[in-house]
Amino acid sequence: MGKRDHFVPQHYLRQFAVAETDQVAIATINPRRYVGLGSIDRQCQKNFFYEKDEGLSDILWRSEHDLAPVLLNVTKRMDFDSKQRVALNLLAAVLHLRTKSAVEHAKIFPRRIAHEVITHGIRTGRLPEPKGGWREDMTDFAGVPGTLIKEGVIPCWMEMQTLECKLLTAPSENWFVTSDNPVAILNQFCVGAHPVRSFARMRESKLRHAKRRLHVKCKRRRCRS
Repeated sequence: MGKRDHFVPQHYLRQFAVAETDQVAIATINPRRYVGLGSIDRQCQKNFFYEKDEGLSDILWRSEHDLAPVLLNVTKRMDFDSKQRVALNLLAAVLHLRTKSAVEHAKIFPRRIAHEVITHGIRTGRLPEPKGGWREDMTDFAGVPGTLIKEGVIPCWMEMQTLECKLLTAPSENWFVTSDNPVAILNQFCVGAHPVRSFARMRESKLRHAKRRLHVKCKRRRCRS
């Protein structure tokens, strides 16, 4: 496994490349700022993000090797058959669970439990308080990326077989954008509700849990949902 791990695959980001280059246009949400052009191989990556897990590396390599040609074919034809639909569902599940955002969300509950246990231990004198005081962000958990992919992808993929699929096309002169968290889960039964844990990660927009569909931005002018 290389030192640089991409939590959003490069074959997906190439669908948003500028012209025939290996660069994408980059902007940040908070603060809202246009950064400029950047090399695809330098985006959505972190050193040893997958914690040198060789088994996970092999799973991701195989999935990218199998799914990249499907995504490229669909974006060129602007259509998909039943077999490609199954492959795109798997791509959506993998994209949803392999990101930095997914890993951080998966740590929320165990980190809170650890915080409550340690805080109680300090209050009762069973644990020594660290110098400077105890903070919740002092805990971290290893193995989360591998657990999400190895145990979460298949159930998520199977559940998606019950969802409708559509290929959306952007109006003329308009483009879809993507992010370092490219999949949004939307739920039509939670319209107007304030979710305790939102995986949509669209805090700056008014789009929150509108429909029970899984959306993946798969081309600048096309979007599968």
